[in-house]
Amino acid sequence: MKKGILSVVVLLLLLSILFYWYTQSSILAYNSYAYHYNNSNLIYSSRSKLVAKPFPYQFEGSSSHIYFVNCSISNFNSSLPRLDSVNSSVLGPISYYNKELLIPLSSDSMGIDFSQYWGGLASVNCTNGNLTWVDYFNNQVMTQPIVFNGAVYIGLGAAFYDPNKDSNGLIAVNSTNGKIIWAKYIDSEHMPTFIFYNDTLVVTPGLGTPINNSSGILYFLNATNGKTIKKINTSSESAMSSILVVNNTGYFGAANFNFSFGSPLYQDKFKDIFYAISLRNMSILWSDKFNSSFGMQDSSPVFSNGQIITGYSSSLFNNTITILGLNYSNGKIDWNFTSPEHGNISSLYIQLPPLTSYDGVVYSDSPTIGILYALNSSNGDLLWQFYTGPTSANVNIINNSAVLLNSAGYLYIISLNGKLINKRYVGISAGPENIVQIGNNMILYGASNKIEIVPISSLFG
Repeated sequence: MKKGILSVVVLLLLLSILFYWYTQSSILAYNSYAYHYNNSNLIYSSRSKLVAKPFPYQFEGSSSHIYFVNCSISNFNSSLPRLDSVNSSVLGPISYYNKELLIPLSSDSMGIDFSQYWGGLASVNCTNGNLTWVDYFNNQVMTQPIVFNGAVYIGLGAAFYDPNKDSNGLIAVNSTNGKIIWAKYIDSEHMPTFIFYNDTLVVTPGLGTPINNSSGILYFLNATNGKTIKKINTSSESAMSSILVVNNTGYFGAANFNFSFGSPLYQDKFKDIFYAISLRNMSILWSDKFNSSFGMQDSSPVFSNGQIITGYSSSLFNNTITILGLNYSNGKIDWNFTSPEHGNISSLYIQLPPLTSYDGVVYSDSPTIGILYALNSSNGDLLWQFYTGPTSANVNIINNSAVLLNSAGYLYIISLNGKLINKRYVGISAGPENIVQIGNNMILYGASNKIEIVPISSLFG
């Protein structure tokens, strides 16, 4: 009898040890995983289960904008398909799915001639660089393609509101052949990357026309058929601020523009607004208003050390940039940093590029000042700065270094203490996106009608 009890006790003890080992292994595995990505899309406690990370769940695949895909890709260069009579550019992040690169295409026209605003979506084979399929649309595609269960979701929109029918909205296509699954045309432009959450597409407010009150609508759409589940009138517009996801909450910047004939007047007193939305309840949790010029509607925020980090520009002329650390639960400003340097004139298209956070540091550049600032993400203190030249892009962290492509086509590799490692002219002007690292290669793309695969080893000699 005693031997039987002893056996049971020993068995229970062994099971307890095994269970403890399993849970600790899972936690260590997840912690290693989360550290590698420098924050996953959600905040987990130490008792959280090991989970698979959906990609791309949000802009550039993570809440830190460290853009890394653990796959392999061949070395090739590829010319992009032309859009009607103009060359195409890449003005949003590309995505990797099932050994294919999904590339959003936009015409390189930067005027307000709507007949020149074309867009598309191309699928390029990662083994040989050949074009698998391409779709063409009546407006530019600046959103990163979001992929789930074989469906690719993109948005249509340009820097100026296009009043033509079927020019704005969202489209879902088959990832294998590019055939349209559904299309929802909305009378407002959509350039920021939206998110896929519980079979729902969450779409930031777009710029429309005051005539039919189509501006400023936050949409929750059924991802299966594109039908509207809920919409909220925010009375603000998000130009390029892609949604950040933390703990079932979405965060993005917007602005309350002044209008003239359906287009914003670039004046000094736009009202920047920052939103936190409940993804579960499809409601606005809180919003902060800032008496700033503009820029918050362009900057895609990041998460670091319990804070949401965003920013804005001070004015149209002689502008500075301000970076803010906000408490993620209530929006309270914990710290702010204003650049000591000024730009002569702000960009009419991108006022503040996306931000990047890594290992307790947030990185911010600008299209006018052209200085990369490295800030302590806990208090906003300036750690170092480096002149990169103007850019609309954000940095990626590759080989423990900051990698950035500027608007003049120069690639910079900078150590994490602010020292130049390498500078190379690549002839590709960056758009408002990040260089993606896929395996041992990085992919360069932007306003140049081509993509280029570069071995990382060739840049770290």
